[in-house]
Amino acid sequence: KPPLLIRLREQVLEPVRAMRMEYLPFLMVYFAYGLGGITAVASMFWTKNVMQFSATELQLAAFWVGVPWTLKMLFGQFVDVRPIMGSPRRAYIFVGAACALAGYVMIAGLAGGWTLVMSLGTPISIYFIASVVIAVGFVIQDVTADAMTSEMNTGDERDARSIQVLGRIAILSGGFVGSLFAGSLALLGKQSGYSTVFLIACVVPLVSMTGAIIWKQRPVAKAVWNKPILFGGLAFALFVVMLQFTRLPHKAEIVWVVTAIAVSSFLYVLARELDRTAALALLATGLVAFVFRAMPGAGPGVSWWQIEVLGFDEEFLGRLQILGSVLGLLGLVFAARP
Repeated sequence: KPPLLIRLREQVLEPVRAMRMEYLPFLMVYFAYGLGGITAVASMFWTKNVMQFSATELQLAAFWVGVPWTLKMLFGQFVDVRPIMGSPRRAYIFVGAACALAGYVMIAGLAGGWTLVMSLGTPISIYFIASVVIAVGFVIQDVTADAMTSEMNTGDERDARSIQVLGRIAILSGGFVGSLFAGSLALLGKQSGYSTVFLIACVVPLVSMTGAIIWKQRPVAKAVWNKPILFGGLAFALFVVMLQFTRLPHKAEIVWVVTAIAVSSFLYVLARELDRTAALALLATGLVAFVFRAMPGAGPGVSWWQIEVLGFDEEFLGRLQILGSVLGLLGLVFAARP
């Protein structure tokens, strides 16, 4: 066979050969994260046509949703050092899933006008809170799944690379499955009420909880607190929360600057404990990750333009989401090194 065809075949078969049943629990957690996109199309039409949130409000919500991800190192400290009721992994997955579940129920209550939920504040405030709670849930689960993958690492570089590729495939596979239903759920929300859509989305955290249930815990080496990251992360979190209760202008810009300082400090603390090569790799990775998350997105304006000017409906946007998921999966499989 031509070398290109052989290479492509190896790229496709490598993840299949690397798969082990013991990987299934943390792959289900990653899969659930990707599956979260199941409400993407419905949320787009609901926030625009029903709730009539402004583009600025939605962009600001997206910014605050990203804040918990900057605290990933802090969450990782708790996962590594402080088991919950003797469980170093499973309990954290349950906590993260509970946060995501609570967030979805809050948004369902907002969409359905439930009295208990509506009493929590203004619609946009409730939407902000629910979105951040869901993000916190996903961050906790992501950190825990990363810890679970490290326990599977035998020290072999090929196995470690295969586990990473399988994790990315699980996320994109979840995104693909979610995209298959995204358009239909948007139409369901339009016809029967969007609260139904967000209640259906509660299946997402149930997937990760199932993975936690079947997880077989291995002995975990005892870790110690990294006090600069622990106290620095807690101080940052407290600052962000307190800032929300003030009337200062430009809150998002203030948080962005403080986030840059906090992340740089955390990376410096970690890099001091590594050799020069590893430290440079860590700093470069951290810089790329920060820039990637800090870059402003196109925002809801593009989606609104697609709906109002180009005339894209729920069904067509669902198809576009399917196409994007397929291309992402193909790109990952063919780009991964065997």
